[in-house]
Amino acid sequence: MRALTSDEHVRSVLTLTGPELLSVPDMAEVLGETLGRPVETADVPLEVYRTRLIAAGADAEFADVAVDGSRLVARDGNARLTPDVERVLGRPPRTFRTWAADHLR
Repeated sequence: MRALTSDEHVRSVLTLTGPELLSVPDMAEVLGETLGRPVETADVPLEVYRTRLIAAGADAEFADVAVDGSRLVARDGNARLTPDVERVLGRPPRTFRTWAADHLR
């Protein structure tokens, strides 16, 4: 809560990551194991993604930022781990598997 109510992180750029690097197919595999059924992924061309975002109500500027972020991720430009979660929360980040299990309904 302190991270949201103090000035400690003002003007900081935080990259919040879990404790492991996972690709989208890795995450789908974890979700499939957690759910007990296959979870498939599909590559969506970035222009189609942008069009669908706008059709869903996002403005063009947001869609452009989302597409740029997706392009960065696709090129492994964000494939890094940081200590930021632990620094902000005061505890290590949870794994994606733990997150999935905690949110299973």
